[in-house]
Parts: sequence; C-alpha cells; structure tokens
Amino acid sequence: MKSTKPYLLKAFRDWLIDSQLTPMIYVKTDILGVQVPQKYIVNNHIMLNVSAEATDQFEQDEYKVTFLAEFDEGVEQLRIPMVSIVGIVASEIEWEWVFADEDPQDDDPHEKAKGVPDLKVL
Repeated sequence: MKSTKPYLLKAFRDWLIDSQLTPMIYVKTDILGVQVPQKYIVNNHIMLNVSAEATDQFEQDEYKVTFLAEFDEGVEQLRIPMVSIVGIVASEIEWEWVFADEDPQDDDPHEKAKGVPDLKVL
C-alpha cells in the first residue's frame, strides 16, 4: 500500500498556505539522501519553512520534496526524502501534525534510512 505521508503533507501545506499561515516541516537529518545546510542542524533535526514565499521550484512526489531556498550563504538546493519528514507545523499558531512511522517498504527502494532511534517530537 502507498504511504499516506505525501498526500497529507501536500494537503496540510496547501491548507496552511491558503490560511495565510507559514508551513514548517520538521526533518530528521541523519537519513540517507537529506540535503540541507549543515549549520542549521540541531540534534540531527532541522525546521524548514516551505511556504510559497520561502521556496522556489518546490516539487513534491511520493518519495521526496525538493526546492530552492535562500540562506545566509545564498540560494541552496534542498532535498528531503519523505521518510525523513517527521511533521509539519504552523509557525504562527500552536498547530502541528506528527507523521506516524511507516513501514520502510513504502519508501523509495533506492534510499533506505540509516538506523536511528525513535525520537520524541515537538
């Protein structure tokens, strides 16, 4: 069965943008294939603004999210495997959605996660 995470992520991001809120994704960074600016990682996690204003060339498919974003160093290409996305939050209000761990067989067969311990999130 296909993962529900890509569908829920898209729906929640769209809903937050339509509600004029800022969608932020919480990402595990010690997962194979994660490409984010290293200096913003804290405890193997990063929070990223995925609003339309903060991203360029935003693309999402069943296995990953990619986009361009501006940081202090300039514009960077980010690549976020779906398996690494822990949750999505609205920065202005106390709203969050934490994704349940899913069976790794639903992940991209070319990118398997490294063994990481379960973490208490948000």
